[in-house]
Amino acid sequence: MTRKIFRLMFLTGLLVLSSLSAGCGLFGGNKELTASRLEVENLRGQLERAERDLDEAEEDNQDLESELVQARAELAAKPAVGPPSPGTRQVITVSGSVLFRAGAADLTSAGKSKLDSVASDIKSRYPGHHISVEGHTDPSPLVRTKPKWGTNLWLSTNRAKAVADHLIDRGIDKGLVSIVGHGPNRPTGRGADQDRRVEIIVLSR
Repeated sequence: MTRKIFRLMFLTGLLVLSSLSAGCGLFGGNKELTASRLEVENLRGQLERAERDLDEAEEDNQDLESELVQARAELAAKPAVGPPSPGTRQVITVSGSVLFRAGAADLTSAGKSKLDSVASDIKSRYPGHHISVEGHTDPSPLVRTKPKWGTNLWLSTNRAKAVADHLIDRGIDKGLVSIVGHGPNRPTGRGADQDRRVEIIVLSR
């Protein structure tokens, strides 16, 4: 019930009682008039108390909403670390500095060599499993390569695609591979060097 409706109902009641009070004054004598006036005053007091209670409830609600917003912000700021999801069989993390030059999404020679080994391991140990390739960056804003990528999210997506394409070239079934770019949204909590990474996640069948 809104404050406006609540007050309207009380005022309607007061109006009815006031009308009755007037009627009592004409037809019922002073005792009825006094009783009706007391009832009106009693209702006025109830209205005032109810409005104070409503004000306190609204303040409490605002406090709770503020606490909820703060809790959500704190949760979003926490690093997304912890055990893999139940469907995960293996998480292979490769440093972004090994795979790419700064601000680039083209694999380095060292990165290709590392991924050759990863592809061979996946084919021998997890044949037929789905693979999720997920790119991550640190939170530093793009400067030199901003015109090309726009955001870290788009850079991380293109890096994930480069890794996925190389794994497919090395014999991983294209239909089993998906890519995801997280940008800086899932930090490790261990510094920027650890945040710049690509995770190759082998999922359960």
